[in-house]
Amino acid sequence: MQEMTVYVDIETIRKRPGLYVGTTNQTGVYSLIFMLVDGFIHACNKNSVFIEITLNDDNSLVFTCNRPIVEDDNMSLAIVSALSDIFELNNSNERPHTKKIKFRPCNDIFTYERIEYYKLFNRLKELAQLNGHLIFQLMDSTNKNLIQYQDGLKTMLFENIYNFHLDESQPINIDFIEDDVKVSLSMLLGHSADATISYVNNYKTHGGGTHVHGLYEGVFYSFKQYIKIYFGAANIKYTKKDIIKDLNFVISIRTERPLWSGNTKRILSDNRVKAAVKNGVIKSLDKIIESDQSFFNASSVMRMAAFMHVFKSSLKENHPDIERSE
Repeated sequence: MQEMTVYVDIETIRKRPGLYVGTTNQTGVYSLIFMLVDGFIHACNKNSVFIEITLNDDNSLVFTCNRPIVEDDNMSLAIVSALSDIFELNNSNERPHTKKIKFRPCNDIFTYERIEYYKLFNRLKELAQLNGHLIFQLMDSTNKNLIQYQDGLKTMLFENIYNFHLDESQPINIDFIEDDVKVSLSMLLGHSADATISYVNNYKTHGGGTHVHGLYEGVFYSFKQYIKIYFGAANIKYTKKDIIKDLNFVISIRTERPLWSGNTKRILSDNRVKAAVKNGVIKSLDKIIESDQSFFNASSVMRMAAFMHVFKSSLKENHPDIERSE
């Protein structure tokens, strides 16, 4: 194994750690840990990757990954190095590539007593669901868990649906890149959502955002087109709200890595992101409904539209004068 050195202005980072991890309490400790995990994920992109994480009794952690990270392009390594009292990095460029990092968040900077195993587990589970190509193995002196979700966002979606039965209509999964915005999406109609689930660069967003509004507009536009195809100019009344209330989804978008919270906020108000999500959803749904109409047919609006169409057709057939009276 070749010893590697990360060159960083340590004192600058240590003087104002809150700029990099948000806070110096226990929350900041977990932010530091997952900043490093995010560095592995970003470097590996869509390639299959195995990350082993060991939590030691002295609060140090050992990360081993089957793919290397280029230090010159990785700010997260620099921050972890500066804010740790133990930092050891070994990188092998021999095949198979491996990287091993041992570090411990510094007690002189952070206020914490114990890094909790299951707090790590819950976040790794979330990351594995967001990235189906990831496999984590987490262990400490008493626990060992392999964490992998090949169904990705679909698994997260099921967990958000109250009283869902597997024999019902299945979610559709969509992945696309539009205007340099990478979008992964799992959704279905016909089930009320317990909550909106949306992510930007693997971090959960609250209160919507342009990516969520782009999704709404894309689904609504495609639904209108679907209604036109199957019911023509029939007078069927519905609004975007009628469709949205029936929509259950998980959406995850990736743009540049938001190491700073202000960057994430900018993404959530970027109309370019909104347009990219909308256009990509429309294109994807257009292809899907050519062969499978189950997605829109599960909508309560669609079922009501079909019922009213049949009902009105029956009335006109049995009472031809109704059409003239309308």
